[in-house]
Amino acid sequence: MVDGATAFSEGMQASGVEPVIKHFPGLGHVTENTDTTEGVTDDAVGPASRSVEVFGAGVDAGARFVMLSNATYTKIDPDEQATFSPAVVDLLRADLGFDGVIVTDDVSAAAAVDDRSPGDRAVDAVAAGVDLVLASADPTVVPEMADALVARAEADPDFAALVDDAVGRVLAAKAEIDD
Repeated sequence: MVDGATAFSEGMQASGVEPVIKHFPGLGHVTENTDTTEGVTDDAVGPASRSVEVFGAGVDAGARFVMLSNATYTKIDPDEQATFSPAVVDLLRADLGFDGVIVTDDVSAAAAVDDRSPGDRAVDAVAAGVDLVLASADPTVVPEMADALVARAEADPDFAALVDDAVGRVLAAKAEIDD
């Protein structure tokens, strides 16, 4: 049996629209909005939660893009928001087998990420294993983000390799979509 979200995603793909399943690992147990509230925390969702299983079904059904949440999940990584958490990315990649593109939720103006500079938001997300950094509410921060990513990649070969891997995943997804 296919759940509603997976059926919806499959229908979108069949119509030529590529869905992004979001907000991993789930926002169903929080009442606050990470766009307008700092410190949004989920104390319920863990690696074996039903919320994570639903994303696993989406991955198994062929999702190419997954968006992370800007909330903190204490049962997965109590110290970092999902967008900046290597543990959350590892849960998605290693445990669920996702090899597609991981996208942040908007980190340009969200209250949940306001404790970091825009440049640090971009660098910290990519360092955690994210492929695309979304900056839509306030695109004026994009130059600062881009400059920070370039500076870090030029100074750190390991970080540059992460960027190269991310570019590879984005280009692979684009090629699949264009077919």
